[in-house]
Amino acid sequence: MPTIKFLRGTLNFGDAVIRKLCTFKDISIKGELYSREFNQHFKADKTICSLEEDKEGMFDFKIDGVSHISWFRRKKYEFMETLGIPAKRKSQRINL
Repeated sequence: MPTIKFLRGTLNFGDAVIRKLCTFKDISIKGELYSREFNQHFKADKTICSLEEDKEGMFDFKIDGVSHISWFRRKKYEFMETLGIPAKRKSQRINL
């Protein structure tokens, strides 16, 4: 299953954590999470992780209630702002 491979290989979650997530129970994480997209570790304090199944049977890994991709992007923007680097955010608006 790709989700388990992602949790184990990319985020380095252990079997006990993965088992708990697979029963759709939330877990609290403290430490660092790695993003392949940004090739960087991001601090995670009292972060809640969950695994949800959608109507098509696909699994979505969420961190603090948002998709893991959105969470990592938000952390990247926060990191860049801390360094004083203006971050270009993509607009989610539709121009008519």
